[in-house]
Amino acid sequence: MLKTNSRQAIANLRGYILASWNIEPGEEGRTWKETKEDIMKSFTSEAYSSDYERRQNRQEAFINWLCGLPRGLGDHVLSKGIETLGKILEETTEEANRYSEAQAQEKLSYLIYREVYK
Repeated sequence: MLKTNSRQAIANLRGYILASWNIEPGEEGRTWKETKEDIMKSFTSEAYSSDYERRQNRQEAFINWLCGLPRGLGDHVLSKGIETLGKILEETTEEANRYSEAQAQEKLSYLIYREVYK
């Protein structure tokens, strides 16, 4: 099992984000920086554009926005939190099952937010 701030866990998380976000066929060669900027731009334009929305906590708004994505990054929030977190942290089945689905989704959402906005 990896710690969430280990280099390998961060590399696994970035790989997951790159694979999940680049949904269009022509976007496969994008770099991490381009993908990160695209995620931030999409979040800002779709869910954090008005003054009213900016009054709320950005992290909570980002996680709520992730929940609304129909595919890609939104999959972990909808159904695959334990499985995805287990792969990123290289956990065994027993280690992954110590989280409930809600806990795994919350932790994974936080990790995605942290990686995109650091």
